[in-house]
Amino acid sequence: MKKLTEKNAASFTVTLIIITFVIRCLLAAYTGLGNGESYYFRGSLHLNLSYFDQPPLFFWLGALSIKLLGLTNFGIRFASVVLFAGTSWLMFVVTKLLFNAKAGFWAVVVMNLSAVFTVAIACWYQPDAPLMFFWLLATYFIVKLMVGPGAEHSEATRYSRNTWLLWLAVGSSMGFATLSKYHVLFLFAGVFIYIATNKNQRH
Repeated sequence: MKKLTEKNAASFTVTLIIITFVIRCLLAAYTGLGNGESYYFRGSLHLNLSYFDQPPLFFWLGALSIKLLGLTNFGIRFASVVLFAGTSWLMFVVTKLLFNAKAGFWAVVVMNLSAVFTVAIACWYQPDAPLMFFWLLATYFIVKLMVGPGAEHSEATRYSRNTWLLWLAVGSSMGFATLSKYHVLFLFAGVFIYIATNKNQRH
């Protein structure tokens, strides 16, 4: 077996994502719906712009998945499985930006070992799947803006095209996260507190 290094950490991560994706497809297809899923899937059959107790994005994704794959357990859950594969990759790239590629791989391993993440969020039809994906996507763009290489010169480059595009990406990602689950308000609060307490970012 090859030793994990900075150069092969990305390929290790992709391999892990592919293996867990296949396992979750089987779990999604051959396990029964939970109480929450049995309640939620009705929303995907009657689409609206809003619902009483949940934002609408995961209902829309469920409806699209059902249209493509049929009204089955696998059909209703497939969007969650795909989104968590993307979430795993985003966990890798965010951790790589903040630390290094090997740390990114182990972050993905730990997340996939967590029962809550690897089953309830990654396999079941829940609003948490799009929430986690767009939360981490927004985090990726925030890190690029505020923490990543060149962020120490962000005041000098604040009017550059790249900076504006990154902020638009942050806003879009957080918007989709808000359409997934209102818990994303904690990310809004965290970014605000970071800016308010970091003089290099207040501009």
